[in-house]
Amino acid sequence: MGTKQKCCPRRTCIKRRISVSDSRNDNFLVAVFNNSADHIQFLKKQQWTITYYCLLLYAAIVAVFKTHFTNASCIERVALFSISTVLCVIGCILIFVFEKSMKDHRIIIENIYESFPEEKRIAFAKTLSGSAPTDVPLIRSTLIASLIIGLVIVGWLLYRNLIYT
Repeated sequence: MGTKQKCCPRRTCIKRRISVSDSRNDNFLVAVFNNSADHIQFLKKQQWTITYYCLLLYAAIVAVFKTHFTNASCIERVALFSISTVLCVIGCILIFVFEKSMKDHRIIIENIYESFPEEKRIAFAKTLSGSAPTDVPLIRSTLIASLIIGLVIVGWLLYRNLIYT
């Protein structure tokens, strides 16, 4: 029997359960693999959705400011910019939380792949190639950068009349 290993806090590594490589066990592993891959894809879509809606709310804040607060006081501008800042912080936190969950599922996928014998790994990799998205830190950085750049643009649009007058 395999040894009990920890791959992440409060979660027992899937490798512990793998000892015999029979067909029933292989089907279970493929199901867990597919579940983890689907979860990763769902979380990646959620990251893009969060970024999209944050940018959409930035645009709404600017539109409300332009239409209803043409002669806004400094307190109103600070309030709108504070809402934008909170929105940016929450969006970045959610992106990082989803990234952590994706890393946990990638560990599960790696452990499943390593549990197969060498001859089954090749067939497993051919059958499921492309099912598990790889880790791309550039995407996470791009999403967070777009939130921060959006926040800077909102700040500039809210305060540009005060700066240039």
